[in-house]
Amino acid sequence: MALRPRISIHTIKHRRLARPNLLVLLIAILCLCAANAAFGQIDPFAGLKGATGSTVQYRNAELVRNGDFNLDKSAWAVAGPFSLTSAEAARDLGGAGLSLWTNAQGEHTAYMLQEVYPPILSTRATLSLDYRLAGRQGMQGAYLQALQVMLATSEGGQFKPVHTLLEVTAANYPGPGWQRLNVDFDNALLTKMNTLRSQGKPIYIWINLGGTWLDLAVDNVSFRIDGSTGFPAIPGVIAYSTGRLNKPSGYEIRGAAPDGSHDALIYASDIGDCSGLAWRPDGLALAIASSHESAHSRWSADLYELSSEGLRRITNPPSYAAIRSGRFSTGTVKGKVRNVSDEQRIVAVYVEGARDAVFVTLQPYNRVGDTADFVVPNVADLGNQGQYVVAREGYETWLAANFVDVQPGATVELVGELQVDADGASYIASSPSWCRDGSGLLLVAGKFL
Repeated sequence: MALRPRISIHTIKHRRLARPNLLVLLIAILCLCAANAAFGQIDPFAGLKGATGSTVQYRNAELVRNGDFNLDKSAWAVAGPFSLTSAEAARDLGGAGLSLWTNAQGEHTAYMLQEVYPPILSTRATLSLDYRLAGRQGMQGAYLQALQVMLATSEGGQFKPVHTLLEVTAANYPGPGWQRLNVDFDNALLTKMNTLRSQGKPIYIWINLGGTWLDLAVDNVSFRIDGSTGFPAIPGVIAYSTGRLNKPSGYEIRGAAPDGSHDALIYASDIGDCSGLAWRPDGLALAIASSHESAHSRWSADLYELSSEGLRRITNPPSYAAIRSGRFSTGTVKGKVRNVSDEQRIVAVYVEGARDAVFVTLQPYNRVGDTADFVVPNVADLGNQGQYVVAREGYETWLAANFVDVQPGATVELVGELQVDADGASYIASSPSWCRDGSGLLLVAGKFL
């Protein structure tokens, strides 16, 4: 027997909600009490328990992103004066390149670097780039301390050279024309890089310039690798959400083994969006934030629990399926809704537990038709408690000041008017996360005005 949490949040329905004037982001903790119940495991992957590890092979794989700088300096960290000016900074006519420079006003160094992600075991590596180093045009007193191209890592927030692939000083300066660097890593350097990867340390390509009144242009940076990365046989299922294939709306929740195999459908909805999901620690249920029942809730997205027993709505229960199940006695709710804004509105009036909302057209405030009667039939009696009444227009929601006590086979009236003003709120549940022992849920409940 597994411990299945049962959630009671009905008490919040009796709380009159004040509407703040600011954007409020609340972190809501739902306290759950556990009770013994049979609870089957979600397991659409019959062969998953016998899954084996896998190996990804790298063959002449390019690890540098935006090495031709056609996407500005994206993927590169740059310090010191720099520019992406014109073909003057590019090796290829009409292309792009990155220029670093130094001056005599305290900016004596400049660098660019990019973190790269080699495989766990590299068997071949080649770094290549084009560069041009010259004195800054029109300036006197150019001085070169060093241009260095290095393989580097970082420790304690500081960059640390691992191996210098190129060092240009005044003694070996090749002149102001374009130069080509091409370095094949030897076994000793491959071993250094593999050791860093096995230790989980970052690896960078670091280009550093030191001196006065210098101009360095860099282009066509490339780092190509052969090697492999092995993935262990990790048991379990990774759940993720995606859009529905060949559908104009909706989403799917799919699961796969950690190595990407055994991908299969767990749940699908033809409407709404998924704004977060999380496995319960015992792997027997998924918490899902979804907007597929927004037409039957006071929130635009609610939190659900998905298990082998089906889908259960946690926030603002019961779910639409439970309402339509026929197990509740029903009554009717009537009342008045008034528009106190300066715009015409077409709102859906919904009562908690109703099978459907009713639509009402409201003229602007202080005009004929700014107030209308509504009658909502087939409202489930959820017990000895008040049930909320809301007006919805798109993602905007207006909550009535009073609740109604639905009576089976009878019509009850909302006390006071349901007012629709210019500042409707949108209540959205998202980003669920389970407590470590599975006895509670943390979610973001955003109220956006």
